[in-house]
Amino acid sequence: MRRMRGALCGLVLAMAWSWGPAQAAEPPPAAPVQALTAADLDAFLDGYVPRELQRAGIQGAVVAVVKDGQLLTARGYGFTDAERRQPVQADRTLFRVGSISKLFTWVAVMQLVEQGQLDLDADVQRYLDFPLPPAPPTADGRTPAITLRHLASHTAGFEDGYRDAWASSPQPAPLREHLVRNVPARLYPAGTTPAYSNYGVTLAGYIVQRVSGLSFDAYVQQRVLQPLGMAHSSFAQPLPPALAPQMSAGFENASGKAQAFETINLAPAGSLSATATDMARFMQSMLAGGAPVLQPASLRQMLSPQTRLRPEAPFVGLGFYEEGGWPVQVLGHGGDTQWFHAGLYLMPSRGLGVFIAQNSLSEQTLRSDLIARLMARYVGTTALQTAQPQAGAAERLAGWYIDSRRGESHPFYGAALASALHLQADAQGRLLGNHFEGRDGRPLHFVRVGEGVWQAEEEPRRHLYVQQAADGTTTVGTQVGVSVWQPARWTQRPYWLVGLGGFSVAAAALALLAWPIASLARRHLQGPQRLRHWPGRWSLRGVALVLLLPAAGLAWLAIAGGGTFATLMGGPGLATLRWAQVWAWVQMACVPVLALWVLRTWRDAPWTRRVHLAVLLLALVAQGLAMWQMQLPLWNGRL
Repeated sequence: MRRMRGALCGLVLAMAWSWGPAQAAEPPPAAPVQALTAADLDAFLDGYVPRELQRAGIQGAVVAVVKDGQLLTARGYGFTDAERRQPVQADRTLFRVGSISKLFTWVAVMQLVEQGQLDLDADVQRYLDFPLPPAPPTADGRTPAITLRHLASHTAGFEDGYRDAWASSPQPAPLREHLVRNVPARLYPAGTTPAYSNYGVTLAGYIVQRVSGLSFDAYVQQRVLQPLGMAHSSFAQPLPPALAPQMSAGFENASGKAQAFETINLAPAGSLSATATDMARFMQSMLAGGAPVLQPASLRQMLSPQTRLRPEAPFVGLGFYEEGGWPVQVLGHGGDTQWFHAGLYLMPSRGLGVFIAQNSLSEQTLRSDLIARLMARYVGTTALQTAQPQAGAAERLAGWYIDSRRGESHPFYGAALASALHLQADAQGRLLGNHFEGRDGRPLHFVRVGEGVWQAEEEPRRHLYVQQAADGTTTVGTQVGVSVWQPARWTQRPYWLVGLGGFSVAAAALALLAWPIASLARRHLQGPQRLRHWPGRWSLRGVALVLLLPAAGLAWLAIAGGGTFATLMGGPGLATLRWAQVWAWVQMACVPVLALWVLRTWRDAPWTRRVHLAVLLLALVAQGLAMWQMQLPLWNGRL
């Protein structure tokens, strides 16, 4: 869910010509693999984690490791509240685990499948009391129905949605109310394209609620958490009185103030609060065949491929997904809320499970670097494969790609456009892209190591997976298969949004700056002059302000503290976005007026004035096109 934080910033970054890709962590240079013992693991964690918390600005963290059915260690570090010096305790302190909650939702679904109350391959409309929107047809004209299997593997085809993910009050909205109010459009036919969807998992949670007759959080508490012995865990919001005092606060960073408990409307997708030792119990169950909450056959389905880009690429199962590039198979899920980050990693072949969580947003997540170091120390590192060059292979893949996980009916579409992937080929036939950087910030260079598989020379764990369809369409995947990069149409390439928006803002800003300079020059050289033609100076200044005001509003959302989440929760940020929408219509209304002024004054006006008017007119048209590209003018208020 963390990805939502970057969405609104992408709109502003589109106007400012930049976008910051996330960096993935890699282990340090290969060293001899150590025997995994409790003593060695504790010594390593105690030496590394406190130092990392201080370096990264994180208040507190927990780590739990299970091996061969036993809890090897569960450690708490830092504080739940630095001011009161309350230490994190692995067996008592609750952390939000974000999207790891989805795994529990799918365990609940599989229980009802075992009982014959749900069918993974039936139309989910059978279980719902409100309609889902129609989907585009497949290439052969079919319109397949959405099934629970599609929801579990993120192939239902929903666009990405944002509004109301976080509630503005301590009580979340009822599941049905939230789902009906925020039904997303469908971008893809069901079963065709992976596109991560919080809405889809929430829909599955509502189905559990309807079929079981229990509220979702009550069902999971009684049928999943209690049988697993997870006595210090709950989906309830607010938390039960017995657990609330044990909940860690969330923080912006190590020096930030404690934040209020987050209330998540998408509860089945992200509302679980749990201790590290409770999460260890869940990992032990999943590594031991699912008992006592699932039959082995059901768990095997959850851990088996449901969709993948190509045979060598990481797959998505039922809830679980495979994280590619490690020396052993890793299955699990990541989780992010506004303040918390967590990761759950299962290595079935080693009987090994790792859970990591932190209670601070910070600039970095502990999980990515820590899991890499644990892998390097106790499992091994990924070797660089022998390159298999193919003439022109990199050049054929060069171009622009857009994330399949995106919205197209609301202004956050601009974030997807601004963050498009640009693949390029270098002189050595290697691939590099604007989203792929190493730990040192330098570009990664991918070499072809097999049919459709590319590996980074600098960090061998990083891979690209390429699939070409019969019609020649190229799709690119990375370490996790819950979304893919699709070829971007020419209208989806970021230079259009960046160029249009940037030109319009620059033209308006220069126009406003030019007036006082020109006025001073006239007074010094020629004395004051009056304009003989409309529009007058003040009218043109008004046009420039019309150009700048929407961009200023979007910038405020990104710069003001909490602006993105104020938007997501329907607060002042949403009002500002609505304000920018109104000004987008004002801009369009100004176009014919200014065009008439240009025609009226063109013959008699000095050439400088002609240029001035023409540039402002072009800037109005350019920003209007940028606003349309971001879906702002006809936006219906949903995010």
